[in-house]
Amino acid sequence: MPKVEDWARKSGVTFEAEKTKLIHFTRTAARYDSPAEALSFQGQEIHPSKAVKILGVVLVEKLKMDDHVAKVTTKAFKQCLAIKRLKGVRPRAMRQLYNATVVPITDYAASAWYGPSMYGVGRLLSMVDRVQRLGAQVITRAFKKVALPVLESEAGLSPVEFRLKRKMREGTPVTGREVAESLAAHVE
Repeated sequence: MPKVEDWARKSGVTFEAEKTKLIHFTRTAARYDSPAEALSFQGQEIHPSKAVKILGVVLVEKLKMDDHVAKVTTKAFKQCLAIKRLKGVRPRAMRQLYNATVVPITDYAASAWYGPSMYGVGRLLSMVDRVQRLGAQVITRAFKKVALPVLESEAGLSPVEFRLKRKMREGTPVTGREVAESLAAHVE
C-alpha cells in the first residue's frame, strides 16, 4: 500500500480511505478459515471484507455470483410488481414497459456471471426465470400455473437464456445508457 500512496501523491490522485475495500479471492477452503491481516491505508486500518460492490456488481470471496444475481432479481421483481399495479395498460405497452425497465436490470453485467458452459449457471438462470415468469404473467394477465414457455410465447418475450446468448454473441449493449447511445448512433 505504500507504493499506491506514493503514486497517488506524485500523480495528484486522491483516494477516500473510507471507500477503500480489501477482499481476498480464493477458491481454497482452507484460506477462508484463516484470519487475514488488515492493511494500513492513509492512516486507517482496512480489514478484509467478505463481499465488495464494484460498478453495481457484487463480488464475494469465492467468486460465486449468487449474491449478485439474487440482488438483481430482487430489484427486477420489485419493478415487475410496480408494473403490475398499473391499470388499463394494453399488453403491447406492458411488454414495452417490461423490456424497458425490467430486462436492463436483469441483464446488467450478465457477462460477469453468464456463460453457456459455466458451472452453476443453471441455478442463476432459474433465479432470472422467476422474474421473467412474473413479467410474462403481468403482460398476458395469465394464471400462475401456466408453463413459462407458453407465457413467454404469448407475451412475445425471448427466453432468458436465448436473450443472454444473443447479447453475448452479438455484443449487444446490456445497460439502458448503452442502448440509448447505440440507438442515437443509428438515428443520426
